[in-house]
Amino acid sequence: MNRYAICVAAVLLIPLAASAESYRMMVNHGVGWTPIGDYATLNECELEARTYAAKNSAQAGCAPLSALQQYEAERQSALQFQSAARACAARSQVQIVVKPGERLTTYGTERQRFEFDKCMAGKGQNLE
Repeated sequence: MNRYAICVAAVLLIPLAASAESYRMMVNHGVGWTPIGDYATLNECELEARTYAAKNSAQAGCAPLSALQQYEAERQSALQFQSAARACAARSQVQIVVKPGERLTTYGTERQRFEFDKCMAGKGQNLE
């Protein structure tokens, strides 16, 4: 057997971690959370977070990278929805109350609400 075959066999026999999730360490020095670094395992991240917090008198913690990415995507979507809603409200002359979860209430005439809905649809925002 050659060395290449032994290496391939060794790689195939090594069990994969239960989760291939990466973790991001976040710190807060009293002005909001800031990402510091990415780690392959939760244990490694938590150890670094405890060390950082002790050395720098700051809050530190770890979060799954996928959860942070999902949060950021949802936040961007909500910002786009609010921006479109404000622009369409100004254009159609309705008053709006924006609610959490990309929902809103409109106040105006039937024609104004129709124009608002049409504008939002044109901006790719679903009101259903």
